[in-house]
Amino acid sequence: MKNSAIKVSLVTFFITIVFCTAYAGDSTSRQYPVAVLVELKTEQSRIAALTKDKRYAQLEELNNDIIGERDAMVRDFKDNFDYCPVYYFMDTDIEFITKKQFAGKLLDANLKAIPNNIINSESNDYVIVYFGYPAVQPHHQKIVKDSLKYLSNSGEPMGIGLIINNDKMQQISYLYSLGYHSAFLSKREKKYAYLSKHFSIEYFPFAKEFNTKLKNRKNSQKMKINRKASNVSD
Repeated sequence: MKNSAIKVSLVTFFITIVFCTAYAGDSTSRQYPVAVLVELKTEQSRIAALTKDKRYAQLEELNNDIIGERDAMVRDFKDNFDYCPVYYFMDTDIEFITKKQFAGKLLDANLKAIPNNIINSESNDYVIVYFGYPAVQPHHQKIVKDSLKYLSNSGEPMGIGLIINNDKMQQISYLYSLGYHSAFLSKREKKYAYLSKHFSIEYFPFAKEFNTKLKNRKNSQKMKINRKASNVSD
């Protein structure tokens, strides 16, 4: 009886140690990323061109498209991403972001400026994402999938999607779908998408896919994810 009690105690102790270790290894303080910075497009070049040509009707349509695309992306992340905090910034402020001058440049989900440096300027454990096309890496170049090595991670067939970069704005991964179109979206997903009628301005939802893949990784400190997204989500 005494030996049995000792065995049970040892097994219980071992199980406790295993579970505590597993939890500690995936703790919030060590996960990657600890924050996601989402770039929002402002289409400054197009605005300048239409303004110069005095094409005011098209300019109004363009401004509506910019707002529509921006709101869809913010809504997508606000409703479908909870892995870590999400902040936003305008593409015109990308230089400040890469220099880690965050005060007044990062925005909350209501697009209100955050006055203080909510992210430490010495930090490198966040990612910067935007919607667009990935950079293509030459086939002969070695693909580095470990985000901690800060090297490009592209090389798959090009498709529009969510481009994931490290703090130095170097592409480390991406989610994409070839031939993504609103016809493939479920009724629920359509409120997270935007497609301009006349301009090449669009957004399709990837926040849920990104969120799921981050949570399902084997190693929470690395950005090794399966990059091809489904055309149709649940």
